[in-house]
Amino acid sequence: MTLFQDIAIIDLLRQREAEFVVVWSCEQKIKELLGDVDFPFPMPVDLPSQQRRTARKKPPLKKPPSPPTPPEIAGPASPVVPDILSSLRKLDTSRENAYRLVFLRHGVKDSSFQTDYDLITALAGLHCPEFQLLSLETVSFTDLDDWQVIDTLWEDSQ
Repeated sequence: MTLFQDIAIIDLLRQREAEFVVVWSCEQKIKELLGDVDFPFPMPVDLPSQQRRTARKKPPLKKPPSPPTPPEIAGPASPVVPDILSSLRKLDTSRENAYRLVFLRHGVKDSSFQTDYDLITALAGLHCPEFQLLSLETVSFTDLDDWQVIDTLWEDSQ
């Protein structure tokens, strides 16, 4: 594996663990609401890591992927993209340790904490009806219930 793949796998494993913590936290809060009564939680979905593996045949060789198309060539650019990219900066590690994105995903408002500058840059340039960035902040992050906004880098003016 390459260093890039190693880093990507570590980051994804961290994200996976964080999601397990979210599920655990939700289950604990449900138990607290019910006065520590056991709640019949449904069994978790069958994760790929729990499935038995079978030997796979090697797929035929594919041609190498073409390099990604820059946003300005990909299609009509959103007028706010240059504004987002111009306000984007790397984290000040003396006081910030994550970015907080607030966005609409399929019309539902959501947020996410990220540490990868390159991912933030890619999301800022993303043009699709399923995803719309609403704001980008830097935060001091301890856990999902304990974080503080340090700086608002960009906010949708609409």
